[in-house]
Amino acid sequence: MPRTSNGFTLIELLVVMFIIGITLNFAVLALRNVDPVAQVESEAKRLKARLELASQEAILQSKELGLLTGEKGYRFLALKKDKWVSAGDEFLKDRTLGEGMRLAVTVEGNAPKEEEEEEGNEKTLAPQVWILYTGEMTPFEITLRSEDSPVYFTLNGTELGDVEIVRHDES
Repeated sequence: MPRTSNGFTLIELLVVMFIIGITLNFAVLALRNVDPVAQVESEAKRLKARLELASQEAILQSKELGLLTGEKGYRFLALKKDKWVSAGDEFLKDRTLGEGMRLAVTVEGNAPKEEEEEEGNEKTLAPQVWILYTGEMTPFEITLRSEDSPVYFTLNGTELGDVEIVRHDES
């Protein structure tokens, strides 16, 4: 006589509970409030690491690199045949900041002007910060802030290529 089943096996119940748990975990992660101070600090650390990487790459490959910033992001450029082009490196690719985050740069004490280099009919933006193959770079101060927080961070770069992060609180 064949046996009929009137319920679920323990394994079926465990699989369903596992799927529900994973779904709830993703929902909680998507809905939680992310601390804006932590976001800005994380972005400042990321930019510092990328600047240090760019400096090392410039030294190892004997080439000039540059950092071009905008209010909502930044990109690394390489000088090739007297023309600035995207660095094209996986680690130095363009970076767009998160929602509500802003970036401002001061070079050698002055807000840089947007310089354009003309190559025929083509215009390209020149970087504000130069990273030389000797390990030197243009002295700069980059400010990263979130619209949702009085805390902001500055990255201070020296001529010798050293970069430090400083935390500021406006309150």
